[in-house]
Amino acid sequence: MPSRYLTCSVPNAWVILLLLACLLGAQASWGQQGSFRQPILFTDDAQSGVASHMSRSSQGQLAWTAAGRLALVYWNGPDGYIEGEVISNDVLEREWTPGGGWGAPAKVNHPTNAIEMARYPAMVVRPDGSLFVVWHDYRNAKDNNPDASMISNIEIYGGARPAGGSFAGPDLRLTQTNNGTNGDNGYLPKAVNLKDGRLLLTWYDFTWNLYQSEIAIKISDAGGAFASPAMDDVIHTESGDRAADDAGKSFAVPSAAVDGNGIVHLVWASFTIDAGTVQTSNLYYGRFDPASKTWLEKSRLRTQAGGYYDPAKLIADPVSGDVWLLFTDYGTAGNYEIFLQHRGKDAAAFDAPIRLTTNSGRQNYPDAAIDSQGLIHLVWVDNSTGKTLVHYQAYNPAGGQVVRQSDLTQGQGGNWARPAILVSPNNNLYVVWEDVDPTGLWFTTDLQVSRAGGWNLYE
Repeated sequence: MPSRYLTCSVPNAWVILLLLACLLGAQASWGQQGSFRQPILFTDDAQSGVASHMSRSSQGQLAWTAAGRLALVYWNGPDGYIEGEVISNDVLEREWTPGGGWGAPAKVNHPTNAIEMARYPAMVVRPDGSLFVVWHDYRNAKDNNPDASMISNIEIYGGARPAGGSFAGPDLRLTQTNNGTNGDNGYLPKAVNLKDGRLLLTWYDFTWNLYQSEIAIKISDAGGAFASPAMDDVIHTESGDRAADDAGKSFAVPSAAVDGNGIVHLVWASFTIDAGTVQTSNLYYGRFDPASKTWLEKSRLRTQAGGYYDPAKLIADPVSGDVWLLFTDYGTAGNYEIFLQHRGKDAAAFDAPIRLTTNSGRQNYPDAAIDSQGLIHLVWVDNSTGKTLVHYQAYNPAGGQVVRQSDLTQGQGGNWARPAILVSPNNNLYVVWEDVDPTGLWFTTDLQVSRAGGWNLYE
């Protein structure tokens, strides 16, 4: 492991004398990460009557802006879809500062017709400081739809906010799946910056087969622009990429990370629902070369993992350029537990999985971020005690141990789900999660706010 990891190496004769100093030195290097603050509810769902939601996969919902602010994208309005019912969903972006708390939400999407349904956003900060947000959108859902009882032509859309500017629109249509069939829809897009400044989008899409979605990839030009929403330049997985016992199953919920060599690593799910209770999935993994726009590797990585409702995630180490896979696994212990798996940027394969939790109840919705010292900061939902808890822990890969952990919900009741975590350039931690019932978004940080009363300024 790189030397930046928190380890102590001294001659044997000095071990006892220097152990305390070494440990204190390691502790001091974590000094900016203190205790988490009492979590606060910062959306006004109860007053407005409009529900706020995290995405199905919370990856890409938090970002650190060029102006040094914490940014969040989320969506609001009713969940689900009922044919003939008018539903309004908007994508919103909101920012937090230590002295001012949470600012007012800014609307990202700009619908062009009466169908105002934008959901499951993710974002990325571009090299020029702009924010680029992607989501799936229902505004074209009646185009070429021969059967009005089915949703059709759900498309991927994007919107950009220049540094210091606003989401002025018009929105950018990124896909056009009007192939004349029902259900040719795209869902849950994610975006990553490539090493050369281009932008890579990935999502899952039914445009090639009504009954079997594929993982799709679309790449911008050098300036981050997409020339056309046409699907002819989209690279995607094929039916033959599935293991025999996954034949006919959909590929869904992709996650992507770029390693230090500029290669894109992707993980996605081929999911099933067993007996209507346990959602299990087989995890697939691929390496993609954006220079040649070709797959270097595609294979099934493991079986009996969390899937459609609990997507796996890939996280790139910002210093070493290695990647880490974060997933929940059912097959190892007969209970969903959280695992990490490391792959070096030059390695031929993943290292052995590392089990991080051993609990009686289901562990789900994990998210992670890696700081400049190589510590992996994780958040997830624990269902072991009869009520949901949002847990946090820091894992030190060099020592192979958990060095910090806490219950972020601090005993507060709620139906918690889908936490997201971000590490700032100063190694401070920020966490947002959803309360499903009653609805609302909650927030905490380990940043020690020095402004008098600043922690109470939420709106």
